[in-house]
Amino acid sequence: MATLHLEARDSLAAFLLQQTYLVVVSTADLDSAFRIFSVLNDRGLDLTVADILKADIVGKIPAEQQDAYVERWEDAEETLGTDRFAELFPHIRMIYGRAKLRKTVLEGFRESVTTINQPRKFIDDELLPYTDAYSWILEATYNSSSAALDTEINRKLRLLKRMGDTDWIPATLQFAREYKNSPAELAIFLKDMERLVACLWLLRADVNERIARHGAILKAMEAKADLSDASSPLQLTPEEKDNALTVLNGDIYEISPKPKRTMILLRLDELLSSGEATYDYDRITVEHVLPQTPPDESEWVKWWPDADKRASVVHTLGNLALLNRSQNSAAKNWPFDTKKNKYFAGQTGTSPFAMTTEVLRAKEWTPEIYQERQIRFRTKLAQAWRLE
Repeated sequence: MATLHLEARDSLAAFLLQQTYLVVVSTADLDSAFRIFSVLNDRGLDLTVADILKADIVGKIPAEQQDAYVERWEDAEETLGTDRFAELFPHIRMIYGRAKLRKTVLEGFRESVTTINQPRKFIDDELLPYTDAYSWILEATYNSSSAALDTEINRKLRLLKRMGDTDWIPATLQFAREYKNSPAELAIFLKDMERLVACLWLLRADVNERIARHGAILKAMEAKADLSDASSPLQLTPEEKDNALTVLNGDIYEISPKPKRTMILLRLDELLSSGEATYDYDRITVEHVLPQTPPDESEWVKWWPDADKRASVVHTLGNLALLNRSQNSAAKNWPFDTKKNKYFAGQTGTSPFAMTTEVLRAKEWTPEIYQERQIRFRTKLAQAWRLE
């Protein structure tokens, strides 16, 4: 057996000496070295920002402590998974930079996060706490000694995550790091954050406006300002409240992109179901109750003879319902009773969506019924987001 090992060793040595080449590439700085490596490395996994920072930061730690800190770093990465761990670093960069990134993530991180010059402190006091907070924020698994507050906190986290945008994460991550052990404070913050994010949707704030707003929140946090004060960037201005109410009174169906209007209606549906509803569907779509183009001789036109009035309400909150994809394809311009049956053929007049169950239980769809529903729906959202 020993002879075989010696032969294999000699064969490998001969191969390396005769069939391989060692090319030394030198660069002026570490960034250039990693760029060259990425270009030359056309096999295997690409380096992430986390990989590059790991080599940079851990490399500055005394040799006798490096193994321990490599293990801590890798435990953090395992906690989140490779992709989510890589996502964490742009969020940390935003916490420090508090403005839109105008360089590469790596350049922006090194420029803004000056604490990496104290590598052990950065890993122990920042990376690991941020990893822990990011994990329970994404999974909505906050846990404290107060079960009631835990439920409220995790419900708000699910609402925020459902919105799709991630601009809210850095400020939430920073607050979570500072107030992890203060569930009452955390619950208040998340209530205000959910309200702000939802209303920025309604007001069609673009990505630059959203980033600037969340950057202002981070600055206020750094200054230890009272985030509950009316002047705080976490709170809505009187003008923003008025504009949000105007949107809720208008054509919700026309809000784009489509997932945004669906999320607004899901938020409403949750309020109608006292917060107990859960939504586990691959596709959820929005359906008009009063059709957009009802036949001239239909009961719809009998109930709504004024074409201008029909046009003014057809896309509003009170005339919309939530369906899953397969049900939506069957619902067209049929009479009201037929349309209800087509929504939920073979079922008993109920739906997992509270707002849709209301439609199924209605015997007709008159302007009076619509108006009561419109006012109630608008009031529900206005109260939840404290717009009045």
